[in-house]
Amino acid sequence: MKKTISLAVCLVFLIGVSSCGADSKNEDYKEEIIEMEDLQHEMDEVSDALESETEDMNHDIDSLLEGI
Repeated sequence: MKKTISLAVCLVFLIGVSSCGADSKNEDYKEEIIEMEDLQHEMDEVSDALESETEDMNHDIDSLLEGI
């Protein structure tokens, strides 16, 4: 869900940037887009790591409960 929201925000930002006409501003916006894409990539990696950790913890809990 968070990935979808982040992607939607990024798309809206990209659409807004594409409507700009000034070259210098476009360069600034391109740099910002690259930064946002990098942040999005990092957020995706963290999200994937958290999902994996959650699955591992759930598996551990299930194993403990089976032993009771």
